[in-house]
Order: sequence, then structure tokens, then C-alpha cells
Amino acid sequence: MSTQAENLPEGGSPRPTDNADLHLCIFTAIIAAGLYAGASVLPPPTFDPLGSAAVPKAVAVVLAGLALLVLIPYVRQRRQSGATGEASLQGAANGVGIVLLALLYTGVLDFRIVPFWLATLLFIPAAGAIIRPERSVLIVNLIIGLILGVGGQWIFTKFFYMDLPV
Repeated sequence: MSTQAENLPEGGSPRPTDNADLHLCIFTAIIAAGLYAGASVLPPPTFDPLGSAAVPKAVAVVLAGLALLVLIPYVRQRRQSGATGEASLQGAANGVGIVLLALLYTGVLDFRIVPFWLATLLFIPAAGAIIRPERSVLIVNLIIGLILGVGGQWIFTKFFYMDLPV
């Protein structure tokens, strides 16, 4: 079992994270704001005490809270380490790559180019390779992609009766 001290760099202080955490927080906050704004224009409820906007607004608040939970340790670590942000370019490139890959995944599913299970099987390892391009991680991501792709296809079509790209 390794301790946290064994994983520290030579100087003994925690290594600053790259700006991927910051980019994730900003992206999540934008999504949360858009979701909340979209839910705010829904018509008021007539019969339901909460209305149709309650769940999207709650999801938006949860997303914003999760973004804050990631942002607070990031800010603390940056203050303690006095990091200059040398890895920000790599973090930004990773973030752009993930967003473009997610748009491609959504487009492939929307235009029904490939089945859901295959698109998911390819998306998960590709996203993992952008974030951490290591062979062992790729193998794990392939297994996860297979489980989520085939399992998701089965659950969505047999249990929820959704029409997925086949």
C-alpha cells in the first residue's frame, strides 16, 4: 500500500494539476447555466406541484455544486504550489479534444451512421486516450466501452424501449 508521501515529486510538495480541472469546471458551469436558463422558460405547472422545470433546475444546481467541489481543491493547490500554469496548453488541448470527440459521437448517433453500442465502444477508449494515452488504460477503457455499449444498448432497447441507432 503506497502512502501519499511516496507519490510526491522530489520537492515534497504536491504537484499542481494542469488546468484540465479548471476547464472542466468552466465547461460544467456553462452547461449548468444553460440547463437552468432552458428550464426557466418552461411553462408554469398547472396540476403538478413542482412542474416540469424542477428536475432540470435541480440537475443544473447539482452540476454547479459538483463543479465547485472540483474547483475548490484546484484553487487551494494552485495557491499552495505557486504554479505558473505550464501545463495549461496540454489541458486546453485535451479539453478541446474531448469536446470535439463528444460532438462527433453525438453527430454519429444523431445521423444514425453506426449503432449505439459501436459508437459507445469507440467513444470511451478514444476519450480515455485523449486524457491518458497509456496502453493499460486503453485496455481498461475498451472493456468499459464494451460493457457500456452493449449493456446500454440492451438496457435502453429492452428495458426502457428506446429507439436507438441500430
